[in-house]
Amino acid sequence: MSFIWPTMLLFAILLIPLLIAFYLILQRRRRRFAAQYGSLGLASAGGAVGFRRHIPPTLFLMGLSILMLALARPQTQVSLPRIEGTVILAFDVSGSMAANDMQPTRMEAAKEAARDFVQHQPASVQIGIVAFSDSGFSVQTPTNDQDAILSAINRLTPQREPRWRMGFLYPLIPSPPVGSRTLTSTVL
Repeated sequence: MSFIWPTMLLFAILLIPLLIAFYLILQRRRRRFAAQYGSLGLASAGGAVGFRRHIPPTLFLMGLSILMLALARPQTQVSLPRIEGTVILAFDVSGSMAANDMQPTRMEAAKEAARDFVQHQPASVQIGIVAFSDSGFSVQTPTNDQDAILSAINRLTPQREPRWRMGFLYPLIPSPPVGSRTLTSTVL
């Protein structure tokens, strides 16, 4: 914890003991006054008041201590959990997804499940879409824009039969940076 205005805290550390000392001096003075003028009948014959006499000054001193601490403006850093991440949805868009063993088709059932998943994600989660059939291709790069993701899901349609190896490997091959020159060679 740190303080924005630490001089006020130093002032409180010095002021509070001075106020306690001042209160104790006043209590001694009150006792001496009662002892001097008690014989004149000015003091009550009821006896000692007890600790209840000290409650209001104690509460005042505690309130003043809290006020001084608040005026020093304490601050601290608090780490809060944040839900974030990147999710890549992979869609099989081969001809088999046009089968109607699920109502209406496998593709529509997968798209409906994906739309439901996307709509329940917080804005801090980026979602991308990869589709594969005889080759893989990136349909939507990871983004927080739910409208773009949903429209990319809605554009998916069944294609040809899959070649699984190429469908999964192609999206994983990194593309060269824009403006870079790549060397290619052909082996015959």
